[in-house]
Amino acid sequence: MSLQMTNQQEERKMKAQAFRRIALSILCLLVFLCLCVLFVLLYIDQGMKEFRNAGQAPPPIPIVESDVKYYDDPRLNAYEQFLRGEKYAINFISYEDSRSSIHDYWFPYEVAKFTLVDMAGNGQKELIFEVSNTIYIFGYSDDKLVLWYRGASEYLLENGAILELLEYRRPTTSVLGLPKHRNANGNMYEYKEVRIEKGVLSVTTIVRFEKYDSEFNGIFNEFYFDGVHVEKKEWDEKTEKYLSIPPRSEWFIFDRDADKPLILEQALNN
Repeated sequence: MSLQMTNQQEERKMKAQAFRRIALSILCLLVFLCLCVLFVLLYIDQGMKEFRNAGQAPPPIPIVESDVKYYDDPRLNAYEQFLRGEKYAINFISYEDSRSSIHDYWFPYEVAKFTLVDMAGNGQKELIFEVSNTIYIFGYSDDKLVLWYRGASEYLLENGAILELLEYRRPTTSVLGLPKHRNANGNMYEYKEVRIEKGVLSVTTIVRFEKYDSEFNGIFNEFYFDGVHVEKKEWDEKTEKYLSIPPRSEWFIFDRDADKPLILEQALNN
């Protein structure tokens, strides 16, 4: 009888140990699964952050404004301070932020260029900054550096004017009379000049001319000059003086190397 009870106790003990091992294994498995789920969630969250931030510029780099005087001319001094990351510019073409720094347009790994152009013909040069095929025109007004214009690099002409080109889709009429679109078949040009009135720089459209391929065969067959329909020969004659002006060719590499203390010097000595 005593031997039978001992065997039963041993059997119950073995069963309890086996149960504890199984419970511990299940617990370890659950912990492992939880860690795997947590890892996957963190991975997905990081992937979503990268997806949301794709194509977005890095956060702006703060600057410390400086009163260092590089040139006696306040205009040139403001340009130099801006290029060196020591001055903000007033942004007149965006309502998102009233001011911007060089770091809003350029990052150290990018190749950039600049030039000085008397765009208004008043003897005072504007700063043109070019990066990623985009130009930014900065002027100086009321003791402030101001961003006045932004556009594609090829728009800036040698004479200081701007020739904007817009290639777009023109709606046509389908069989059912509903509007439809095809590949880009229209070119619209706007010739603009920079003017300064009461100390304020403005980019004014002087003339607009267009040409269209209404047959969608790659041949332009409709021509307009200042909103008036003209023949191709007349269009060519009137637009030649604008289209024949070459794009701006004199640019200087933007370099903030310590060995070149004055960035504008290369443009001023040219």
